[in-house]
Amino acid sequence: MQKIVFFSIILQFISLIACSTSKNENFNEFMNLNCTIENLENGNIKFILNAKRIKLVENEYLPSSENFVVEIYDNKGNQVWSSSHNKNFFMVITDVQPKNVGDSHIYTMEWNLRSNDNKNINKGNYKVNFIIPAKPKSYICSQNLEIE
Repeated sequence: MQKIVFFSIILQFISLIACSTSKNENFNEFMNLNCTIENLENGNIKFILNAKRIKLVENEYLPSSENFVVEIYDNKGNQVWSSSHNKNFFMVITDVQPKNVGDSHIYTMEWNLRSNDNKNINKGNYKVNFIIPAKPKSYICSQNLEIE
């Protein structure tokens, strides 16, 4: 069983290298991303990613049921929170939204200002990555967040 897991990890790693090095295209030309952060009345924060398709990408897909990821990093580059933390997703291939040129899609996610280990977040500056985990390459929009 351990050998199977080891070989599976090696194959995934090789696949990631092949995908990341096989195309040197600028993915900003395929999707226009606009990320915003809103403070909600309940004390939570809402992350909003507006994606507009500019060009089609050949063989583009989502490798799981996870279609939007938010990651938060402190000023030292340590991950504080990830929307994927301790979650399982279905292994299913789906289309990246928006699918057609000219179409838009809005992704949203709410966060309760607690870390991956369920502790309150300290005041300070953070970097937020809004990610559409597409293959062959993810779309990423980043924004700074100040928690007071």
